[in-house]
Amino acid sequence: MKHALIRLFVLVGVLALRTGLAAAPTPAPLPEPVLVVGPTVIAFAPVVSAAELEHLTNNAIALDDFAHYLAESRPCLVASGVVLHEVHGSQIRTRQGSRIASFNTGAASAFGYYLVAPGRKAKILRGVHTSADLVTAASAYFSIPISAPCAASK
Repeated sequence: MKHALIRLFVLVGVLALRTGLAAAPTPAPLPEPVLVVGPTVIAFAPVVSAAELEHLTNNAIALDDFAHYLAESRPCLVASGVVLHEVHGSQIRTRQGSRIASFNTGAASAFGYYLVAPGRKAKILRGVHTSADLVTAASAYFSIPISAPCAASK
């Protein structure tokens, strides 16, 4: 009886392996690292599904605000020499020389901005910020002047 149970467990295990039932889930591929060679802002947002957009969930509404303010601040940041990237997902990777750093944005609904420059510790701004707030924070972190119209835009 004991040997019969062992054979049964082995048979079940073999069948599970052959049918893929016991296969571990495939991890999501890591995003490509963002190359950091100067002042860089990586805006991060969750992946929002079509269903969320259609039903105007909180994430969908926040994503609309996020995209609006980011579009407003882009010309100001770029004109000041800041490279701007946008990442959707919960993982950010940066490359400075041969060093790759990873940052997990946290919750699946996380919005924010990852400010980084060579030789400096990154600064994380959480939440959706107005264009004026983002440009002002970038100006302070990178110690670069931002023209008055950019800092005052809303």
